Amino acid sequence: MITEYYDLVKKILEETPLARDKDCFLVSLIWHYELKGIDDKNTILLMLGRGDLSNYESIGRARRKCQELNPHLRGTRWNQRHEVLEDEVKKDLKVIESSFHQQFGDNSEVKDGDLFKE
Repeated sequence: MITEYYDLVKKILEETPLARDKDCFLVSLIWHYELKGIDDKNTILLMLGRGDLSNYESIGRARRKCQELNPHLRGTRWNQRHEVLEDEVKKDLKVIESSFHQQFGDNSEVKDGDLFKE
């Protein structure tokens, strides 16, 4: 499914930076393209209900894959989110390492920092 949307998502991300951080905006652009001028609300809702429009989650997966393979297409919030997550993981690993030393003692063969080096 991802490959079905990949090229279109990549093109939109290249041309519309706002879509890099907002899946709802990206999906709306794709659905607008798919609807090709259909203005009737009932028809649009019927198409959505029948699954005639691209799947929201599949578009999101395609965006994540596209941004994984093309870092220049990542949104401004990507770095912010990943910096915070990286810091949280490092803190968690230090807690685990500390817990290990408390449980097995400092006389074990593992020295501070050996378990989870950066």
